[in-house]
Amino acid sequence: MHVDDYLASILPTKVAHSLGEGLGIHTVEDLIYHFPRRYIQGRMVFDPSTTTDGDSVMVRGRVIRADLSRMRQRKGYILRVTVISGDTPINVAFFHPHGIARVLTEGTEVLLDGTIQRRGRFFDMSHPNFLVLRKNAPAIAGGQFAKLLHATKIVGSTAVNTPTATSAELTSEDLHKDGLTGVDPTIIELLNRPIIPVYAAASGVSSWLLMVLIEKILPQVAPFPEVLPQELLDRHHLIPLDTALRTIHTPTTSADIIAAQERLRYDEAASLQMALLQQQQERHAHQAPACPPHSEGLVTALQQRLPYRLTAGQEKVLAEISTDISQPHPMNRLLQGEVGSGKTIVALLSMLQAVDNGYQAVLMAPTEVLAYQHACSIRELLGELGTADQLTFTDSANSADSAQQSTAPTPQTAVTLLTGSLSTAAKRQALLDIMTGQAGIIIGTQALLQEGVEFFRLGLVIIDEQHRFGVRQREILSHKGPADSTPHTLVMTATPIPRTIALTSFGDLTISTLKDLPRGRAPITTTVINTNMHPTWVPRIWQRICEEVHQGHQAYVVCPAIDDSDNSDLATVTRTYNDLTAGPLAGLRVGLLHGRLSTDEKTAVMDSFSSHECDVLVCTTVIEVGIDVPNATMMVVVDADRFGVSQLHQLRGRVGRGNAPGLCLLLTDCDPASSAEKRLTAVEASTDGFYLARVDLAQRREGNLLGTTQAGLTMPLRVLDIAHDEDVVADARDDMEELLKNSSSEWSTQYPGWANVVAKVASQSGVYYPHG
Repeated sequence: MHVDDYLASILPTKVAHSLGEGLGIHTVEDLIYHFPRRYIQGRMVFDPSTTTDGDSVMVRGRVIRADLSRMRQRKGYILRVTVISGDTPINVAFFHPHGIARVLTEGTEVLLDGTIQRRGRFFDMSHPNFLVLRKNAPAIAGGQFAKLLHATKIVGSTAVNTPTATSAELTSEDLHKDGLTGVDPTIIELLNRPIIPVYAAASGVSSWLLMVLIEKILPQVAPFPEVLPQELLDRHHLIPLDTALRTIHTPTTSADIIAAQERLRYDEAASLQMALLQQQQERHAHQAPACPPHSEGLVTALQQRLPYRLTAGQEKVLAEISTDISQPHPMNRLLQGEVGSGKTIVALLSMLQAVDNGYQAVLMAPTEVLAYQHACSIRELLGELGTADQLTFTDSANSADSAQQSTAPTPQTAVTLLTGSLSTAAKRQALLDIMTGQAGIIIGTQALLQEGVEFFRLGLVIIDEQHRFGVRQREILSHKGPADSTPHTLVMTATPIPRTIALTSFGDLTISTLKDLPRGRAPITTTVINTNMHPTWVPRIWQRICEEVHQGHQAYVVCPAIDDSDNSDLATVTRTYNDLTAGPLAGLRVGLLHGRLSTDEKTAVMDSFSSHECDVLVCTTVIEVGIDVPNATMMVVVDADRFGVSQLHQLRGRVGRGNAPGLCLLLTDCDPASSAEKRLTAVEASTDGFYLARVDLAQRREGNLLGTTQAGLTMPLRVLDIAHDEDVVADARDDMEELLKNSSSEWSTQYPGWANVVAKVASQSGVYYPHG
């Protein structure tokens, strides 16, 4: 049997269809790489003396009672079954049991797998998976897979119809092994092993079925050839690939599981790192516009006019970017920075270096509010430097020396904003300025990706809050550069990224980090307030906002929903706005901001708040990033437990941006012992975004941390755990860099098996991989 064989040619049609539709398993290789999600001890697993509420257990016992009755409160039936395991009864309930009542009758020996609830000496299970081990019925003839799926043998929480039998018949001796009838003896053999694998299942595909399929198919598969150099196996004490793939399904000890997982974990990390390194090399081979610094250009002019000095971190990052874009190869760099660390000025100075060399620079933001804020802040920073009616620059053919000899007046450029909500006339003018080169700096939203947007001479692309975009969007914008070159690319994020995330999701990018806050930035105090425990504190919270306003400051009130149509259980901005303006904040100038307002309405509200014509802004997370109002000193987040750790950190970064200290109050009514309360406590205890990112990662998978389209990577990580396997990822990165460097010939020729693995990973991950 070959790993590329389709299961449809081996299994009954219904089984193969269920595997493909439910789990994406189509080939023998897919089945073998469907690793167990956990393991349980074999034989009698359930122990009433040690089992606690919520445990996932396997219970072997006998049905002593089975009652089918109508439900009182709603339509349908409920089957109540009592299973005796040893001397302990377990009450099992099946709602809408369909054909299960005909299967689980008194006297039936059964194996249950599911979550158990414990109430003192009593145990309950609801809709567990189950397997009938012994039943007072004749053995049912037919193919082995028909027996596995028959309703009296292998079922989940609903019965499954018997498919057509296959030609792979069991012998009568196998049918009656151990004196059991109607059950594939493979299951009994597996259940008697010291360790039983448990697989992620789907509709029509139980863990039992997967366990037996792998047990029957894996021995027929030829040995898996080794794909890694022996030197790497020896260095990291890894077992051979063939041993790992067979052991992970049939371990006999805990050490077996560890050894198999270590090998497969390394393979996942190393294959993705190699794909990313190959992509990095391929991009570096392209031509890009060289944009060296000019001593008398816009960069110098702006630095001389800045009312503050850059931090050491900003200077370092700016130098890294300047060096990159001076080269004739495209920069691909990720700039991650703490909230308020000054990424915008770094981005602007980088854009001006491109303009100094006769190239346009574009900054794409995820929302119109953020794009508008960027345009306003950049125009304010540039002052008269951004008031040109055309792009004035030093021609790229001229040297830096000739630029120094120029007697031209102070250099200037033009800033253009392009968003989807511009009027037809304004949009036409913006497109014309971009196409003719009159605009040196372009700021916009995804409207920049439209086919009608043509750049005169694009040299630098900056993506802000990159996790809101996918790789494909980044590439579309980059492809709008000159036909004979690739623009430099800088992606920015205010969400600190743990090292393992950076290596796995952004391994093709060079990373710069800003941790220092600008001089004079005031500290932020964060306090969690449980309104269930302290209901009398709520009036004082609104009084505190009034005090801030009377001192000349401003405040935010953030809610998780817009109106009651979103979720009636959540605090909404519309209801909160109405309650506050009619109650504790009556008399204050209160604004309302959320995503359903028109662009003009959002702009008017933000302008009002920025110019201090509004005292308090009741809003959603639309203000999460990019909003810079130094006079805002207080934030109240209502139902704060509905937000993630990193999101709360971003939100509170909107206050304390001036000289006055900031205050952030996180209101919640969640259980003090809940995981939500722990998240809030972590935010309360630390203002270190990098630490909080690790906390967030420990609670959520990496894709959730950065957003579902954070890098366009869709590779399923079966064994690798980004939150805990930092050393594995780092070692794999070093190893793959060494492999590329030391290969005596083209590495893919020297290690063809590994090249095939990497190519497959690249195709699954959305990583460009120039192989074959």
